Amino acid sequence: MISKGFKNIIINIIMANILIEKFNNQLLEEQRIINIIDYVKEVNNLYYKIDISFIDEFINLVSKDECCIYHDKLQKYGILKIYNGTTNIKRLLIDQNLFQENIDFRVNNIVESAPSGGCTHKIEYYLHPRAFKICLIRSKNTKKYANYYLLLEECIKYFNDYQNKLKEKYIIFYKKKINEDHNIIKEKNDKIDNLEKKIDMIIEKNNKLLEDNKNTKLINDKLLKYAKNSNDKLDETLEKLNETYEELELTNEKLDTSDKTLNIVSKKLNIAVEDRVVSPKETNTIEYFIVMYNSNSEYQYYIIRGQKRYIKTKKDKLYGFEEIKQIVCVPNSTTLWNLMKEKLQNNIDYCGNKLNLINITQENFINKIETIYNERKNIIV
Repeated sequence: MISKGFKNIIINIIMANILIEKFNNQLLEEQRIINIIDYVKEVNNLYYKIDISFIDEFINLVSKDECCIYHDKLQKYGILKIYNGTTNIKRLLIDQNLFQENIDFRVNNIVESAPSGGCTHKIEYYLHPRAFKICLIRSKNTKKYANYYLLLEECIKYFNDYQNKLKEKYIIFYKKKINEDHNIIKEKNDKIDNLEKKIDMIIEKNNKLLEDNKNTKLINDKLLKYAKNSNDKLDETLEKLNETYEELELTNEKLDTSDKTLNIVSKKLNIAVEDRVVSPKETNTIEYFIVMYNSNSEYQYYIIRGQKRYIKTKKDKLYGFEEIKQIVCVPNSTTLWNLMKEKLQNNIDYCGNKLNLINITQENFINKIETIYNERKNIIV
């Protein structure tokens, strides 16, 4: 049959286990970081309630790994009483506990001057913390320190349980965090894959555009070649026309006509010079040569050539441009534009109908246009 005392021991163990488990769970819930010394203090206050008021001083006393504890602490902690001399200390260390000098303790021999003359010898013992704790546990007069070590042993077990649960909780937390990070990384990788596919599609489209541009360039080169050939043929035609004109002049010189006839011819020629083409009856078909200007445009000047209905439409499209020069009823605006490009080739940088001025002011540029246009009157009869 189980004794009452044994039952009480079992009950105490169970109660201690319940309270300390609850305390550990609270620490886990709060995610509180606690060292072993503070843990021992709190567990003791929670259940055991033994006297450990000495613990801070004691921990500080035994914290070094050297022979540093002066022998008077043997008396302070109730291990033995020190009378005159240190014989009983030597007996405790060497005879009773078999401690080794310079390992478990060290001895200092102190020589002091005596008041009456001469000198006295004094022996001091310094214990290693390990040796001091052995003396403390083996002493019959230090029950509270023995209880402290029993408490410490119990607390180490519970503290170890707490540490293991804390590690497990952190492991679960970090596993969850790793899984979340893995999902985020996977999502980002999917986005990267989609971006790579889009980039591949863009590259493919760009390659197709490059191929199309290459084909367009080939077509443009052919057109330029055709235009050059056409210009060459036009030059040949103009050359033949000039030859014909010279022949006509020679024929004219041979004609012996009267002054009256010459005056009539001269008058007709002057009229022709003033207006080389017949003014059309419909004003909408009159050809214009117009210079537009915009200081903020990449090409600041734009040449509009064409009939009135085209001029209006084109002006509407040239947002920000203003008209600075207009020539009305131009016999051939294309010829005038080609003459400008030829005679002002060192003063203009053109691209299609767009141009910029080079080393020439706007005023001089307009004057030169007027000069080139008026040169058509210089016909020698």
